[in-house]
Amino acid sequence: MHCSNEVVQNKQPHFPSAEEYRLIAENAEDMIIVIDSETLFIKYVSPSNMRIIGFTEEEFLGHNCLDNVHPEDRGYVRANLISAIKHNTSGSVEYRCIKRDGSFVWLETSGKMYETSDGTSGVILISRDIGRRKLIEQELQKQLDYQNSLINNMNEWLFTYDRNSRLTYANRIAIESTGYSMEELQDMSLFDLAVSEQHEFIAKQIEERFNLRVSNNYELFVNCKEGHEILLRVKSTPIINYCDSDVSQVLVLAEDISEQRRMEKEMTRLSQLYTIGEMVAGNGYEVRNPLASVRGFLQLLQKSGDFARYNRYFENMLEELDRTNLIIDEFLLQAKKKIIDLQLNDLNQIIKGLYPLLKADAIMEYKTIVLELGSIPEIFMNKSEIRQLIINLVHNRLGATPPGGKVKISTWLQEDELILEVIDQGKKIAPEVLDNNTQFFVAEEDTNLELVICFRIVARHQAQMKVINSCGENYFQIRFKVSGKSENYQSIQG
Repeated sequence: MHCSNEVVQNKQPHFPSAEEYRLIAENAEDMIIVIDSETLFIKYVSPSNMRIIGFTEEEFLGHNCLDNVHPEDRGYVRANLISAIKHNTSGSVEYRCIKRDGSFVWLETSGKMYETSDGTSGVILISRDIGRRKLIEQELQKQLDYQNSLINNMNEWLFTYDRNSRLTYANRIAIESTGYSMEELQDMSLFDLAVSEQHEFIAKQIEERFNLRVSNNYELFVNCKEGHEILLRVKSTPIINYCDSDVSQVLVLAEDISEQRRMEKEMTRLSQLYTIGEMVAGNGYEVRNPLASVRGFLQLLQKSGDFARYNRYFENMLEELDRTNLIIDEFLLQAKKKIIDLQLNDLNQIIKGLYPLLKADAIMEYKTIVLELGSIPEIFMNKSEIRQLIINLVHNRLGATPPGGKVKISTWLQEDELILEVIDQGKKIAPEVLDNNTQFFVAEEDTNLELVICFRIVARHQAQMKVINSCGENYFQIRFKVSGKSENYQSIQG
């Protein structure tokens, strides 16, 4: 029992003596400073300060511990130190310290309050040189900034998403193109970004990236903040964590091909128009010959007294034949270069001259034509073509307007432009016409060659036609320039 107590006594912990504490402080690699908690004056400094910042103990003692802190860092170092003393907490801070030779060294200092048995208190500060670490951090930051610069100056989109399809990163062009901020994108999933019609397809792509670990190319429509869509050609690749061979995220590189696709559609459309032009040029006159024969026989029958009670029907048939001939003439003219002669004409007088014909056309369909003609000057135009423009446009919009509705024709002067506007209450113009005014289709079930002719006439007069949907009405607005001189308008190639 005596031996057991002896062993226990021998295992009692040994507490360093004051001499041992002194040896530890004087041989430590880190610089140890003791300061007064009220004045912040230095009461003790270890010899290692000579190696780290070059000052002797005599030069340090009795000075404020903040004197050697870089002026730009002194404010936040003071605030951290005073806060720690006030709340009796420990912590650390990084800052630049002035060395004896005037240069600066990066230090990391941690501090802790202490109180001796006789009631003396102070703060122990332990500082270490982190200059080498700072150089490494700066070099790493420089490389990171360079890589970010490369990524953010790419012409392609770059973004990443995780297993939950949550977006985790996007480069500059992706942010600018979508209109969302980085924070907004990081609150979104890939499903939020993609159009709803592709959600099932996107789910399959996500599964392939994370489970099958394969890359793939595909096309993706994305929603932008302003409401429009962008078509992307996408290449998505799984990002494999080489530590555990797990797929952590997916990297997406994407190219905006919206304009390219639009150009492809435009080229296809132009090719179709060229084919139609070739067909019309070859066969147009052969179509007109039988129409001329039919018209002649109808006129003979109309003049015959035997069919007087059918005169109204004859007039309708003759009018439609004439309209068909106008359309054929237009196609024949489009199949070759056309030169038109422009003369000074009064647009209001042309509209007034056509009004009885337009009004009769409207009455037959239980509709109304309303004129609001402002005070306008004469402008250079081809009277025959402008008549055709008005007839085609009004007839087209009467056909789209329901019974009981009205078509309004207005003219007015706006600065150096003469405005001709036709407003109808018909079916909303389809988006493809708003995007490309030379398309054939206005409503899904209607083929309107009349509008194509209208757009061509407007273009030949160096005017502009805009189609606007607003408040349940369609606005066809044609803007003619009135500031041009006559020599600029003597002939225009279509």
